[in-house]
Amino acid sequence: MLLLLFLGFIPTVAPCPPHCLCASDIISCSGSNLSTLPFGLPSYATRLDLSHNALRALQVDWVSQPFQRLTTLVLSWNSISQIEMASFTATPRLLHLDLSSNQLRVLNSSVFRGLTELKELLLIGNQIAQIMPGAFSDVNSLQRLYLSANRLTSFPLGLFEDPGGPHNLTFLDLSYNRLSKVPVQSLLSVSRHAGIYLQENPLLCDCALIALLEYWLWKQYRPLVDFQVGYQCRGTAVREVNCTHQDLSGIPLEAQSYRVEPGDWLRVPCPGLGLPLVDWVIVQYSSCFNITIEMTHGETEVKFSFSS
Repeated sequence: MLLLLFLGFIPTVAPCPPHCLCASDIISCSGSNLSTLPFGLPSYATRLDLSHNALRALQVDWVSQPFQRLTTLVLSWNSISQIEMASFTATPRLLHLDLSSNQLRVLNSSVFRGLTELKELLLIGNQIAQIMPGAFSDVNSLQRLYLSANRLTSFPLGLFEDPGGPHNLTFLDLSYNRLSKVPVQSLLSVSRHAGIYLQENPLLCDCALIALLEYWLWKQYRPLVDFQVGYQCRGTAVREVNCTHQDLSGIPLEAQSYRVEPGDWLRVPCPGLGLPLVDWVIVQYSSCFNITIEMTHGETEVKFSFSS
């Protein structure tokens, strides 16, 4: 009798829906040609894979119940062209969201509302041509954003300027888009915190952009070091641009201090265009020193010695 009563209190576990595989807290319904979500998806899932199906839209009620434990949602390789506002309020704990290889054209304002804990967002291989202001206003914890292989023609500067946006991005992939110009002045400040990938865009070679790329290369930024061949503004195109008399005063200067012993050579890297402009700030009684300067492309060698 006691055994029967005890068995009566065993909680029931939601069965695995048809066309899906369930393993503990992982659910995969991938490759099942689903146009709607299967009924009865277990809400205890931490990872849900719905890739390689026929989903066309994400509406507010696209899931029948909240997924409070879900941290990874894979929706890649569907036909999703529309995401309604607040569609992700039922998945507030998401850390990783993959919407790659769909048919998204526009990211509307507040499309990712409620994803305040999201760390990684993949939007690779869509048809995104426009990002509306406030599209990323709620994802203030976002660290990695993949927007490669889309149709963007302007740099999404709102990522760094919109209130509540992902101002702490450490990785932004904009490769294989249609960008012809980038906001050089803004990138000089934001690139210190974010690795920005711009390779394989039809970038127009102007002096400010070339100086920016030279600066990134000098700083050994991984996006440029790893993908140098993907920048059309490098190589033969650069030699066709005459920047000798261009005013690049808007490019911030970095002050560097060096200390050498008299008689030693000082080698200073000079990223940029043409011959470097060198200004000297020397201690009083500078006549005590002889200074020899030799300039080569991108590098200055200086030798100090005492006057006899």
